[in-house]
Amino acid sequence: MSVSDPLLKRLKQHVLSLRVGDPPQADIPDSHPSLEPLCSTLEEILAKGLRQSAGLFSGHRDCYHWMFLLPDLCSRRPPGVTLDFQQVPGAGGSDSLGGGHLHPGVEAAIQAAKSEPRVREPLGRGRLLVRCLLQRRLIHWPVLTLCRVLRQAADFYDDLYSIVGNDILAEILASLLLELSKAKFALNLRNAAFLDCSWSLPRYCYYEFVPCSKLGLHLVCMQGHQVVETVLPGSVAAEDAKIEPGDILDELLGQCIKFNGARIRKMIKDNQGWPVPTWFIKARLPDASLYQPLLHLLKSAGQAGLLNHVRRHPDAPRAPRGIPGVNFDDPLAEDGAAGQSQLMPIHARLDEDASDDIPAANPDMAPTYSVRYVGNLSMGSNGGVSSIEPGIERVLAAFPDPAVYRPCQLELDEKEVLAIDCQTGEVLVRHAYPQIASCGRRLDCVRFVAYMGGETTCTIARDFRCHVFEARSDYESRTILCSIAQGFERTHWAL
Repeated sequence: MSVSDPLLKRLKQHVLSLRVGDPPQADIPDSHPSLEPLCSTLEEILAKGLRQSAGLFSGHRDCYHWMFLLPDLCSRRPPGVTLDFQQVPGAGGSDSLGGGHLHPGVEAAIQAAKSEPRVREPLGRGRLLVRCLLQRRLIHWPVLTLCRVLRQAADFYDDLYSIVGNDILAEILASLLLELSKAKFALNLRNAAFLDCSWSLPRYCYYEFVPCSKLGLHLVCMQGHQVVETVLPGSVAAEDAKIEPGDILDELLGQCIKFNGARIRKMIKDNQGWPVPTWFIKARLPDASLYQPLLHLLKSAGQAGLLNHVRRHPDAPRAPRGIPGVNFDDPLAEDGAAGQSQLMPIHARLDEDASDDIPAANPDMAPTYSVRYVGNLSMGSNGGVSSIEPGIERVLAAFPDPAVYRPCQLELDEKEVLAIDCQTGEVLVRHAYPQIASCGRRLDCVRFVAYMGGETTCTIARDFRCHVFEARSDYESRTILCSIAQGFERTHWAL
């Protein structure tokens, strides 16, 4: 095998770009242009030639799997055998390493990555671990510990097709990482909410608001993220136009609120009279371009109105607010249609000035509908609006005979959706609105309405089922969708 590798050459270029100058550039921030490509290249190197366990129940190994095993690998040594960490440059005296144990800074970084609530996927935790090691200037320790101290690289890497598993290439990698460890990073480790899906980092801003009972924000939960849908004019949050629709409230009063939106109101109430410190993920990068992972989040959540608003120039008037989580007949615009207007249909708008729209529930129209329940099927962990159309298709294919559809009363009250069999009185379906992730219908069968219901609150649910109903008319199916959508509105967070 060649004693060189294109990935190592690329990594060297990124390291040199960070180490340029004498002395090296101080305090390398998240915004440094070489940081993201450096981390991506390092991830490719760690993934190259990675062995997958052959065990039936062992699961998939990602490229950071072995790093989290280092504390156990170092502690499980035969009696009387002490690991020689002096082979790791910068190890110092043996006393500083606790008599042959892994560097305490590396162990602390591993524990921090494991316990961070903003990341849930193994890949995201591994990326956070890399950032922690860069910050602590210990990025060379895991590779050198595995290759020089433990000599167990062959347990995780193929020696012919990998870099870490090849003795010569691993030494080249170690020298580059050792050079990288001399750089001083000033990273905001809180900025981890999108590491599960990307190395690309958003702009992460701290704002401290004056003591108040309400911030003036209307939030909607999307895959655990608390996204700002509206900012009340004249409110504390509206001062100096710091917060815009599309921004994400990531931390409130020192606590991460990703996957934890239910606590927001109580936190504000319990801390009345005190300043309100917050961290926000901004929808736009410093060059005013949109942060792409957030754009994908809005698209997958079916946020057509909010999506089109953030696509506009920041100073442009805001588009009318659409219904979150609802897939009506208009699909979301593709990226190439960013300049086109894609407002929600008139019957789906809930703006205060849309008084002529179809009402979902008013004194002249009871929120109870005579429908037929077709059935339901599991759609797995994806409860987004993208599952509505295939879900309806699968349910109709599984229940092809209309004779088996069950006539029922669909009740859409203030807090839940309830379907009761007209003949037996049996409760066929019951979901609180926070359990419903999305709803919609297909263009080719508009009388069939569906929603995705989870086994618990949709932000943490892992099993979504597509429930399909047949309405009596196109008009009634649209009205049912509006009713469910207004239920979404009532269960959003208002601060």
